Amino acid sequence: MTVKFGMPDLANGQANYLNANEAFAMIDQLIGCAALDKDLSAPPGSPANGALYIVGASPTGAWAGKANNLAYWITAFGVWTFVAPREGLSVRVLDEHVTYEWNGTAWAVSSSGGSSGNMPQNSQSANYTLVLGDVGKHILHPSADTTARTFTIPANSSVAFNIGDMVTFLNQNGAGLITIAITTDTMRLAGSGATGSRTLAPNGIATAVKVTATEWLISGVGLT
Repeated sequence: MTVKFGMPDLANGQANYLNANEAFAMIDQLIGCAALDKDLSAPPGSPANGALYIVGASPTGAWAGKANNLAYWITAFGVWTFVAPREGLSVRVLDEHVTYEWNGTAWAVSSSGGSSGNMPQNSQSANYTLVLGDVGKHILHPSADTTARTFTIPANSSVAFNIGDMVTFLNQNGAGLITIAITTDTMRLAGSGATGSRTLAPNGIATAVKVTATEWLISGVGLT
C-alpha cells in the first residue's frame, strides 16, 4: 500500500488489473479533488458513477465509522471506497462553492478558498445567520428587498469559524437597513471598541474579522 493514501501496490511480477484499476480510480478522484457535499451522514441511495463526498460527522449505513473520510462510488466496483484525509489535503465542495482543507483534526475553510481577485456573493433577502461557507464571501442585501433585515454572526459554540476568517456585508442602493448582530459572543466596532449590534445603511459596506475564539472586529462605510 502507498504511504499517503493506501493505494494498492502490485507485487513484483504481479499482473493484477483489479489492483491497478483501484489505484487508478483513487488517483482520478484525488487529482483536482471535488466533493458534491460535505455534510451528509447517510450515503445517497443511487450515487452517480464517480460521485465523491466528504462524510459527515455522524455517519450511518455503509458510511458508518468513516466520519470526515472521502467516500467515492465507482459503479464497476459496486461498493464505497474511503480515503482518510491527510493534513493539507484540499477539497472543493461543489454545493457550497468553497474549498476546505484538512488541518489534521477537522475540515476548515481554506484561506485560499475563493478565486483569486474574486469575492463570491451570497445574496439574502430575509433575516440570515452566517454559516462556515460564507467565509471569504460578501453577503449582499439587494435593492429589490426594501425591508430591514438582520444578518447574524452565530456563537462560536454553534458555528466555529477560524480565527482570521472574514465576511463582508454589502447593502445595495435602495435596500432596507441591515442590522449586523452577534449572539452570545462579542463584536467590537473598529476605532471605538464599542460592542453590540451595528446598522448598515444602503450603499454601505462592512467587513467583520474573527480575532479570537469569541470576538469579532467590524469596520466599514455607512456603518453605525
